Amino acid sequence: MPTGLPAPFRRRLPQLTAKVCVEIAQDFDDRWCRALAEMAEQDGDLADLIRNRHVVSADVAKLLVPLLDQTSYHMRELAPHQLVAELAQAWNHQLTPERLRTLRPIGREDLLRSHDAPDWHRNVVARSAAGEYRPLRQLLLPNDLGRPMAEGSDAEVADEVLRSAFAPECWRLDSSYIRTDDDLKVFRWLRGAHRADAAAMAAWIGDLPSNRRSAALLYLMDGSLARKVLANIRGTQRPAWLSDYDSVAALLEGLNKESWERNPLLIALFPDRLEPTGMNIEPAPSDEGADVDTFFGCLADWWADDGNREEVIDRHEKDCWPSWLREGGLDVALRRCSKEHWLALLVLGACRGLGRAQDVQHRGFLELAHQRGWWHVFLKPEDNDEAWMNVLRSRQDEATVDWITGSGSLCFPRSFNSVDTWTPIGR
Repeated sequence: MPTGLPAPFRRRLPQLTAKVCVEIAQDFDDRWCRALAEMAEQDGDLADLIRNRHVVSADVAKLLVPLLDQTSYHMRELAPHQLVAELAQAWNHQLTPERLRTLRPIGREDLLRSHDAPDWHRNVVARSAAGEYRPLRQLLLPNDLGRPMAEGSDAEVADEVLRSAFAPECWRLDSSYIRTDDDLKVFRWLRGAHRADAAAMAAWIGDLPSNRRSAALLYLMDGSLARKVLANIRGTQRPAWLSDYDSVAALLEGLNKESWERNPLLIALFPDRLEPTGMNIEPAPSDEGADVDTFFGCLADWWADDGNREEVIDRHEKDCWPSWLREGGLDVALRRCSKEHWLALLVLGACRGLGRAQDVQHRGFLELAHQRGWWHVFLKPEDNDEAWMNVLRSRQDEATVDWITGSGSLCFPRSFNSVDTWTPIGR
């Protein structure tokens, strides 16, 4: 049978044997297939990963479902970022300059999307300028990144290069990694947000060799986190080299900056020496705010923990889904196109539009419908129109009785967890 996919995937499926996993390609458009074909030519690990799979398009999968014995064959979805994650695992999560160049087609085809940011990237390591391998999030772009490349990207890249210029070598990516714009795009996609925040930069400034002090002052003038770095410096013991007004002023003179650019920093560092008279200059902040990058970085690390993630998802599923639908796993049932589960998902989604309700109440409605026999009517609307009308008539009659027995009040369940417990609302 044809797979419905272009190269580098198989054109036709081989003979399927028992316990074979057939994968359904999701979001593998022509651009992704072109990129993977080019990458597979350069990297044998990726070629093996693709060669040993049984991947079909979504249309072919629909034809296969009634032909396969579900007890002998398993079907699951395969997204592009899952394939890249397996490639990283085959590389033992070690990114070399050559491997980064293998991934260039992903950047060239403009396939980098924010929602594809992989969970596994936290395990990937690359070589720093100091020669040691470190997690990507602890590495800044090289400080010798070409000016056209930095200026042609965005403000975040330009600011990162400013930080890298005075960062310790262990915080900088080895310069051999980034050669083209595609290298830059793919590296930033793999890494996500870096960890070089205001507190880290303030620590660097405290123990800075003389040949990088001018770069630190340049960041304190032009950097996006300059005010926060100053706040950290002012809140701790100031480094000796930043306490000498004459030496700092001399370094600033050498930066070819105008006086109106230099003076605000001098005033922030030496308020007793210079008065901001006649200048519209805000003093450096005295409080140290929380760094947004640090907060979301910690949140991402917390979510990456399998135990935390499973606990949250399990609690959410128990609140939202009835027990009889959770048996066997929701993800498995939805992937197998269970009509019952997809109908439940539609109903729960529609219930989200109701105000002043909780997840357990939406789940309670499904349990009520199941208990009263309505659920089987909902599942097969084409079988018996009269059954549908009987459900509506029955519910309408009950609503009238509830109005009367509630002494003129609308009656709803106190909690759908207990469908027989009712309370009048909105008297």
